[in-house]
Amino acid sequence: LRLCHAGYGTRKDLLSPNTAFNLNEFGTYSKQFSFRTGVGLPGRTYSSGIPTWEESIQHSDPKHFKRCGGAKVYGVKTVLGIPVPSPSIGRIVVAMYSTKDVLKNVELVKRCYVEFSKYLPEPRWKLVIDIGISFPSNPTLESEV
Repeated sequence: LRLCHAGYGTRKDLLSPNTAFNLNEFGTYSKQFSFRTGVGLPGRTYSSGIPTWEESIQHSDPKHFKRCGGAKVYGVKTVLGIPVPSPSIGRIVVAMYSTKDVLKNVELVKRCYVEFSKYLPEPRWKLVIDIGISFPSNPTLESEV
């Protein structure tokens, strides 16, 4: 199972134009990544089922936070990952980012978890399962698969 980026949104009404631009660019940058269960913030949050709050991610080891290079470039410093129950696929992860180093706020994490869990999202995207098999580029073989 690999977790893929499903989209992003930036709230521009409360941000300076530069901050909104940087968060938007980090969202675009994040589209290049997917995560195995247990790997990266989305994978760790997904596998544990527990919200994850990380500070100073721009200084993280890339083995811990794969997108730390992009975080450094776009000024992203804090991330909150929320596992959200989904009736159709079990669980999704919603990640929220800040350009400020924000100390962990347990009450905020609880409120976000409770509020997001009320939505019970049912994604309408195609499920892609990577089983590690590659086929040669052969039109005859492709028509049989």
